[in-house]
Amino acid sequence: MSTLIVLASPLVATGATVLIAGASRSLVPKESLSSPLHLSIPVIWCLVCYLAIQLISTQETEASKVPDQLLPALAWSRVENLLPVCAAQIACLGLLVFLDHRKERA
Repeated sequence: MSTLIVLASPLVATGATVLIAGASRSLVPKESLSSPLHLSIPVIWCLVCYLAIQLISTQETEASKVPDQLLPALAWSRVENLLPVCAAQIACLGLLVFLDHRKERA
């Protein structure tokens, strides 16, 4: 159960990012991955992940502190944990953009 709580915010962020991308037809301007998307999609994901953990961890409870079960999930609310994830996503998507442009030239 604690693993599910820790993974809840990234899963919510992933689902919300997919819904945002599916709802706006102009988000992806062409079939291939374009250059600004490899920067904007990880930033949107990290923001939604941060907001999801804030909403999950600030629910009304009888106590004024965060429940003990949610303490591991608070790692997703720290910027120093989200920045490496965002950088890794940008690097992976940037590699895909590079390979896509290289394939188009050939």
